[in-house]
Amino acid sequence: MKFSFQDATTYLLALVARVLTPSFQRQLARLCVHLVADVPQLGTAWVVHFAEPCLPCGSRPNAIDATLHQFGRFLSGTGHLQGEPGDPFEYRGIITRNVFYGTFKRTDAHVVAGTGTFVLKISANSHRMTGHCIWYESLLDDVWSSEYVWSRKG
Repeated sequence: MKFSFQDATTYLLALVARVLTPSFQRQLARLCVHLVADVPQLGTAWVVHFAEPCLPCGSRPNAIDATLHQFGRFLSGTGHLQGEPGDPFEYRGIITRNVFYGTFKRTDAHVVAGTGTFVLKISANSHRMTGHCIWYESLLDDVWSSEYVWSRKG
């Protein structure tokens, strides 16, 4: 993948923003939006739906509350299973055309379960993303995959 000057600039601004206060981070994020205007705007709150394994029933639906922060084509964020705010995830990803792809992991570096990757197609109005995710599932001691549907909150 080739990086343009705008992509390189937004990447550097994203790195700088990590050491700044949240208000400066938001200001830099807005600047990055203007540098790369053709990129879908995904930096907001989302509800993420997926299926997790369930030994007696095969699989069951579950949901995550996630928030993404966007710097041009680059996104990072956090999320947690609904009802379990004490077990957060970190997201990192990039947008290429109408596709958002990246990784997620638990913030506790000692927990491997829940570490995975995803690929999502962004809808035309940027209010929904659909695709698949795959992660290591400790319940199965194996890799698990699921449909992955992100819906913008509000």
